[in-house]
Amino acid sequence: MFNLIQQSEASRNIKYLGFLNSEDYLSVLSDCDIFCVTRNNSLAANTGFPSKLAEFLASGKAVVASDVGDVGKLLVGDRDLMLVPPEDEDALFDAFSRVLEDRSLIEKYGKAGRIAAKEIFDNRKYSSLLFERMNCLT
Repeated sequence: MFNLIQQSEASRNIKYLGFLNSEDYLSVLSDCDIFCVTRNNSLAANTGFPSKLAEFLASGKAVVASDVGDVGKLLVGDRDLMLVPPEDEDALFDAFSRVLEDRSLIEKYGKAGRIAAKEIFDNRKYSSLLFERMNCLT
């Protein structure tokens, strides 16, 4: 992946920042065009939904993510985000190549991902469902 980035004309615009504290993390979110949430095919990765993925979708930027856990159950690949099989370096390469060759995909996936985040991860909606179910138990 680092070789792909270095060979790309976009290399001057791609930064690998590693770990960031919360303040720095929030300050760089708006400067990014593409977020990447890749996971291996482990039991842990296939449990639930990566919380960072919801944050990245809500940012309104393009997202490339591994199809693990509940990701493919909640989101639609090539509509809400670029979804790739876990541990598939060729598919990851192809996803990045597509968006680097056609920068309009950044806006397309960004808008769709933000809509999906609002619809799927609405805390008020799911809190109401939780309280409704809890009331049925009493």
